[in-house]
Amino acid sequence: MIHQNCNREGVWEKRYERCLICSFCNSRICHRKLSRTAENPNRWFYTCPHDKKFNKWEDEVKPHEWILVPYCGGCGAGLCRVKRFFSGSSPGRIMFLCRIKEGEGSCGYRVWQDELQAMEAREAEEKKKREAEAVEAMINNQNQFNVLREHIASTKDRLFQIEAEVSCCEVEMRLLKLQLEKLSKNKEVLEGKHLIASNELEQSQKLLEEKEAEQNAAFDRARALLEDRIVPAYV
Repeated sequence: MIHQNCNREGVWEKRYERCLICSFCNSRICHRKLSRTAENPNRWFYTCPHDKKFNKWEDEVKPHEWILVPYCGGCGAGLCRVKRFFSGSSPGRIMFLCRIKEGEGSCGYRVWQDELQAMEAREAEEKKKREAEAVEAMINNQNQFNVLREHIASTKDRLFQIEAEVSCCEVEMRLLKLQLEKLSKNKEVLEGKHLIASNELEQSQKLLEEKEAEQNAAFDRARALLEDRIVPAYV
């Protein structure tokens, strides 16, 4: 990424180191060393970076004397240099600079301590806001998931009911099919009987017509004979 204060591409390592500023140099980070004397064995202390007579035990440093120094956000060369201003337009302010000096390959990274703290505070607030939004989104998703799970459960229950109804319909369909087959067989039997009855009726009708014809012929013959035998009265 490109940091806003150095305009060079590099790794912005959001790492800090707790340091102590030398009271003689006022803008130099003290060196941390380990005492190996018989009086203070394995005790950490700080000393002036320019070997001036400044020594302070680490366990005697007051909380307000510590300063968090960032690692260079431009080239990643390591812990930044510290510069404290005592005059000019920014008295009392502290600036962090690339540990490589200008003209010797410095990336030009520089940032005021208070601006860096404000930036970190804003980022922390934004992170907190994003986390809150993420938690809210997670809760909403969980609620939606619960609703969908309940919907799925009710849908499964409805599917079970539908399957039961389908099974009942299948049983009824099989029964109706059996009844239809039975009715079809009965229809065929009835149609056969009807055909036989129709044939018998047709034959009976023919016999009846033949008998009527014979009776009519006999009647005509009888009438003719009768007419031949009758003598008129006026003869």
